[in-house]
Amino acid sequence: MKLGVIGLGQCGGRIADEFARLQMRSHGLRGLDIIVEAVAVDTDFADLAGLVSIKSDANHRLLVGSASVRGHGTAGASDLGAEILRRESGKITETLDHAHKLAGADAIIVIAASAGGTGSGGLPLLVRALKEKFTDKPAYALLVLPFDHEEDEQSAAMNTAICLKSTGAVADAVILADNQLFSKGGASPKEHILKINRQLVDPFMDLLCAGEEKKPKPGTGKPHTSDVIATLDGWSSLGMGKPVIPMISRGKADSTNTLRRELQSDQGIFAMNDALAQMAFSLRPSGAYKALYMVAGPAKELDGNLVEVLGAYLKNKAPHAQIRGGDYPRDGGGMEVTVILSNFGETDRMRYFREKAKQLSLDRAAQQQAKADRAMLTEEAGRDIPNLL
Repeated sequence: MKLGVIGLGQCGGRIADEFARLQMRSHGLRGLDIIVEAVAVDTDFADLAGLVSIKSDANHRLLVGSASVRGHGTAGASDLGAEILRRESGKITETLDHAHKLAGADAIIVIAASAGGTGSGGLPLLVRALKEKFTDKPAYALLVLPFDHEEDEQSAAMNTAICLKSTGAVADAVILADNQLFSKGGASPKEHILKINRQLVDPFMDLLCAGEEKKPKPGTGKPHTSDVIATLDGWSSLGMGKPVIPMISRGKADSTNTLRRELQSDQGIFAMNDALAQMAFSLRPSGAYKALYMVAGPAKELDGNLVEVLGAYLKNKAPHAQIRGGDYPRDGGGMEVTVILSNFGETDRMRYFREKAKQLSLDRAAQQQAKADRAMLTEEAGRDIPNLL
């Protein structure tokens, strides 16, 4: 599967930079091209300049909103981000259409943080513009929710609630990631963010490479690009897991091999449980109505029994889901299981932002009324005093 990747705002640009790095890895290690273009769009010149893997020309690092913010960003004002993207999304899509290879992408994904300014405000508008421009391919959003400490800022919760509502209304699927799930100490803030971004992007590697293999190895049948597109629908998330010990290669059909298969099944289930635990967004598998799983690894470590066992296990975890799955025999590396859960309803985390935003709206209205009342009292108190203006 080939993706066109667009990062919007500081967070989106950094994650798009990781997708550009993923393309280098897939091309270098497997000779496969999975990211047709990686582009960063931002109102902050310094953030664009700080990227590493995205090409440094103006067609890949697009500065927008110069007339409004002069390259200094929106300072978390999502309404300003929305205003800029409303005005310039057409120019962005024209640039992407003429200067890049998005025509060769199977899908487009736009990435942003939900709590900021440029990304949060502009994401739904850019997704809508891309859907109107590239009508033959799905447009997805990858939306990153804030850390707990960021929610102390009132604008973060409000921006997130508005962004969730607006993006969910236009994107073919919204892949959710929650920064707080990856929050661990022991590293500098810069290293911590870099590690999180790589954890978000790495599960895409096997998933995208599987459909682009030029000489696929025999297997039970890998999930095709059409399977991924059919699975991604509405609110979605994905994760990748590994077994606790290396898989045991298949042997001849004897009693020893029966034990190997049992151990292999146990390790496969461990890897799937790890994938579910490592989902970028916390949700109950039972709430998903679509799901996809893929077990990847050296061909000698995979067989039809393992794929069947994992399919039955995921069906037990997600009983309401339409499940697609298969294997991806590849050279090198250990066994990994990738899982997509999709088409689920509102979760506790999403409900939290919605309710908090509603309360903040009521508080803001009360504050504005109190301000108006104070101004009126001040005017009344000084009515008999001359005014020099």
